[in-house]
Amino acid sequence: MATNFDKLKLSSSTSGRGIKLVTTSGTGDLIHTAVNVAGKNDLVVLYATNVDTVARDLVLYLGGTTSPDDLRTITIPALTVFEVVLPGLAFESGVEIKAKCATANVIIIDGEVTRVTA
Repeated sequence: MATNFDKLKLSSSTSGRGIKLVTTSGTGDLIHTAVNVAGKNDLVVLYATNVDTVARDLVLYLGGTTSPDDLRTITIPALTVFEVVLPGLAFESGVEIKAKCATANVIIIDGEVTRVTA
């Protein structure tokens, strides 16, 4: 049986554009919902851009809200472009990846998804 690899945009992206984080509380903004089909998974790569003049903490929610299991906090230096914050981890079963920053409109998330069908 062949393995197929399909390159996709993040599910919350409009036309492949970056996703600006606007939610500062709760579990943040939805970035991507993983495939929910048996035999498929999504390899997700995320990049963060910080347009602010100070470093900002980015919180990623990887399928839940339990700390430290599902949460990753990454400090994004000031005026940084395309900082890798998720290096291609595999997700499935409709897992939701969300993100937030304490300050709205300063972090933009870009990324790509490789959908693997075994």
